Amino acid sequence: MEQQAFHEAFGDISSVLSSLTVESFCSAIIHETRGQINNSSRLSRMAEQLSVEMRRRLPGKTDVASVRELSNEFYYIDPMAVPIRAPASQICHERHSFSRVFSAAFLDALAGMFYPPKKTAADLQEVARKLAQILCQAVLATPNSDRYWADLAANMIIADARTFEGEHEAILRESFAGRGILTFDDLASIPEDALGGDPNYSPSDGPRDGSQIRDSQVCLPGHRYGISSDFGVRVPDQAPSVVPPVTGSTGTQEKLTDLASCFVEALFVHRQISVPKNLRTDRCLAAPERAVRATHEICETESGSVELRTIACHR
Repeated sequence: MEQQAFHEAFGDISSVLSSLTVESFCSAIIHETRGQINNSSRLSRMAEQLSVEMRRRLPGKTDVASVRELSNEFYYIDPMAVPIRAPASQICHERHSFSRVFSAAFLDALAGMFYPPKKTAADLQEVARKLAQILCQAVLATPNSDRYWADLAANMIIADARTFEGEHEAILRESFAGRGILTFDDLASIPEDALGGDPNYSPSDGPRDGSQIRDSQVCLPGHRYGISSDFGVRVPDQAPSVVPPVTGSTGTQEKLTDLASCFVEALFVHRQISVPKNLRTDRCLAAPERAVRATHEICETESGSVELRTIACHR
């Protein structure tokens, strides 16, 4: 869930950073927020016009003035412990909803880096470029673990040490700890040689690219979901590079099965899963006419096995 939600957060963050390339917009935001960039503004409110139509149909689906408000008070909760569905005023196990925690932490970091005597549009643009660089470096260094957000935040602190000599370490620590993404144990676990900007420091498994992603396949019982065959689900199974793993659970079959089950159940509830007719039973919730927003499907492979496959990022 954290990887899915970060996909959405990265989109909102990209919108924020793109907006800040326009100098006149930066000046307007500084004036609107009185220099407190993480206050609600045109910068923090995503898709204000779209939200008007969405709220006309489903009043609780979006935030009051936008589809997503990055200036919020949400705090991190284990995604397996939040409800599958909830109104926009709460966090739930839905990628757009859950993403608001990470996006808010990023906005807090942006505001913290834009502090007096910084006060001009040019200062804000410089801060945005630095934070964008820190984030992108961290993404490349962070493996696909079940503590993805915490590990990514820790790698952002390390990226700042390498690139900007730790100039923004205190702000990054405060922003991500303030949202519960990093615990105090996580902060204490960041190696001192990494914080010293040691160019030879490398996370446990080094930088990642697409060829180095590892996962495990978990088999879920088909009858539970009204499917005539058991099916496989691929689950990220890498250790975090900086922060400690989830105590006593990371990599165990039970943990991976819980992650897979939670994810699949959310797909059914949100009507984002498609099951072909030959694999459905009368008890299957994924009728074709109800899966128009499907992002995943149950399918047969060439070898004859059945597995969950991604068919779209979001709909």
